[in-house]
Amino acid sequence: MCVYVRERKRVMMMVLVNKMMIMVGLVQVVTADEKYVCPAYENLRDDTVSSKAFDIAEFGGRWFMLATTEPTMPSFCRCGYNDVEIGSTTYQYANHDSCNEKTFHHNITIHIKGELSSDPESPGALRENAALFNHTVGKLDPNYLFRVERDLKGRVEVVYTYACLGKLPPMVGRERFSFNVLARSPQGYDPTRINAMIQAVNQSVTSRGISLDFSDLRIDGDAAFQKCYPGDV
Repeated sequence: MCVYVRERKRVMMMVLVNKMMIMVGLVQVVTADEKYVCPAYENLRDDTVSSKAFDIAEFGGRWFMLATTEPTMPSFCRCGYNDVEIGSTTYQYANHDSCNEKTFHHNITIHIKGELSSDPESPGALRENAALFNHTVGKLDPNYLFRVERDLKGRVEVVYTYACLGKLPPMVGRERFSFNVLARSPQGYDPTRINAMIQAVNQSVTSRGISLDFSDLRIDGDAAFQKCYPGDV
């Protein structure tokens, strides 16, 4: 048990250090094509997240990460899910991931804090960063909640987000982005369906002259989550 706890702490620290080292420029990251720029939120969002159609309170609760391009997360971490808490002007969430490194299986948690949109017409224009000791580790980066899909009862079932992380490493690196597809449950989603969802979103934004960065896309469907968390999903 002591060995497991020690190894689990080691991997969690590895993830945190990886994020910090990328921020300060000590880790070489795969660079995105320079053609990608952070889009204006009013151009990226669609009508599903207008102030008349969407309340940011609907973003609270648990969300399973069906797809992500998050560049600061090590490749051996998969099956992420977020537990989101929405406040009056701020929000926070715990990002949980299943990380396999060598012969050990580790579940780790990273904490994120952010600010809600100050524009009532753009409830999905969020800003956030990783948090240590209840404080963010750097400036707040744009995290755009730009599209949602609802189930037959009108409840938000899928959320699409796009974060603009700035230059990584700072000053000398290239612009980096994090595209994510989040669902209330992974059940019923396989890689084929998830890919089709992403293609539909890409066609929608491309028709408006926007190019999103899908570099290093990782997809985890129902079967992957069942493998990561047997009996818990």
